[in-house]
Amino acid sequence: MVTGVSEAHHPLCQRRLASDTLAPLLALQFTVFPNYGFCIGIIIRHVIVDGQSSTMFLKSWASICRSGDSSLSPELLPFYDRTVIKDPEGLEKFFLNKFVKSTESETEFNIVDPRAPSNTVKTTFELSRGDIQRLKK
Repeated sequence: MVTGVSEAHHPLCQRRLASDTLAPLLALQFTVFPNYGFCIGIIIRHVIVDGQSSTMFLKSWASICRSGDSSLSPELLPFYDRTVIKDPEGLEKFFLNKFVKSTESETEFNIVDPRAPSNTVKTTFELSRGDIQRLKK
């Protein structure tokens, strides 16, 4: 029997998911609490999505699950028109160059690798580009 939160917590990864040169773009952990509901843990690389986009995705997903209707309210629809943002000072190029220089030597991909207790069920699904394309069909 688990008596405290620290005893119940098990980190996302059962094994190392990343190396110095490769890292997953997305990792999900679903934790089911007996008689109490569930929790979803998410790791998303900012290389592919920003915080606002991931938040909007989760809110959209929750809305669809709650209502059973796949149509979204206007505030949950994405907005991609970058022409509304004006950059007369060239700040985009400045900050992109600064970001590239700051991340050239980073090895943020290393993720801790603890073992899961035997009374848990864990699995890892590694999806290739082809797998993703087949899922879209």
